[in-house]
Amino acid sequence: GGLIWLRVTADIQPGGTKQATFHYSTDGTNFSSIGSGFTMGASWEFFMGYRFGIFNYATSALGGYVTVPLFQLDSGTGITPTV
Repeated sequence: GGLIWLRVTADIQPGGTKQATFHYSTDGTNFSSIGSGFTMGASWEFFMGYRFGIFNYATSALGGYVTVPLFQLDSGTGITPTV
């Protein structure tokens, strides 16, 4: 199979919009939106943050796999946190 890049952009700053948007790319440069934005709630008494994942969902037969060679977290400040 080919390569695909996935991107989640989220405004999680205090007082921010709490909006997350999802995008994909087949070349790593030009990204297209997936669905509409998602508003993340933070009103729980013990909010622990959102967790995003990548899953393989077989639609025709059992099995299959997805390989994730890189998962990168970027704070948007130019500083990449250590994961």
